[in-house]
Amino acid sequence: MSQGAIIEFPTPAAVVTYDPPEEQIAATIARTSQIVSADTTQEYEAVRLAIGEYRTAMVGVEKQRTELKAPVLDLGRRIDEHAKRLQALMEPERARLHSLKDTADAEKERVRREKAETERRELEARIREEKRVLDELGNLLAGVAGAAAAYEKRAEEERLTKERAAIEAERAALEAERQAEAAARAKRERLDREREDAARAAREAEDARLAAERRKLVEEREAAERDAQAERDRIAAERERLAREEEDRQARIRAEHEAREAAEAERVAAEERAVADAERKADLARRLDALRPDRDRLATYAEALLAVPRPEVTDPAALLTLGTSLRLLDEAINALRDVEDVARTEAASDAE
Repeated sequence: MSQGAIIEFPTPAAVVTYDPPEEQIAATIARTSQIVSADTTQEYEAVRLAIGEYRTAMVGVEKQRTELKAPVLDLGRRIDEHAKRLQALMEPERARLHSLKDTADAEKERVRREKAETERRELEARIREEKRVLDELGNLLAGVAGAAAAYEKRAEEERLTKERAAIEAERAALEAERQAEAAARAKRERLDREREDAARAAREAEDARLAAERRKLVEEREAAERDAQAERDRIAAERERLAREEEDRQARIRAEHEAREAAEAERVAAEERAVADAERKADLARRLDALRPDRDRLATYAEALLAVPRPEVTDPAALLTLGTSLRLLDEAINALRDVEDVARTEAASDAE
């Protein structure tokens, strides 16, 4: 019973290490302590990233703390369970031995009572016998002198009274011993009940404490998981935001590139149109130069047609015919005069 059970203890808390270690945390604090403003876009982004770095590290430390604490709580549970197993192993034997002791005590009490009862009955029988003998002696000595008989009778009665008193005293002593033994047994039973109640209360309190520790551990794990999930959600949202920003930036870059390309294409098209217009104007100038002799001759011909005198007629049909001819002649003269405009129109049509 003196040799204790061996239980392996986990690594002491003094040598527990976290990731990141204190040196890295101190270096990070020294680095971020240089940030003193969040006014500009670059400074604001630096502050935001530093906050995210601390949040990630703190969530990691909390998760490691929960994981490192779990074996300690499990050790306490195993210690209690082992103690309960040892007590459960010893309890049947203790109860058996206690039952043997109670049986032996009850047997001793029974023997003592039987002995006292036997002695009482023997004493009462002896007293009855002695009284009978005295009665017989009294009858035999009835004729003896009254003084002697009375003296002897008184002496015998005193002796019998003393014996009765001794018997009563012994009986009272036996009763007192029985009561003392009953009181001692009741006290032992009360102490056993108190010890059992105290042990049961201690076990229940320890069970409640371990249950509370387990609930706390579960809550801490759930809280750590919620924090980790929140951090993952935040990181995912941050990544999504950065992806959107990158997508917007790429869209702006593409729009700017397309705008530059469109501007470049417009510039090239404008240059091409300018070149084509210059070429068209040069071609028109060449055509007009080539057309100038014919234009001069046609203009002279038009002037000559205008110089021809118009006949005078009075017949309506002739007047109608003359009017139609003059109109057609005016159109022909105008066409002869507008030969340069016709050339420009044809050059524009060719350009289109």
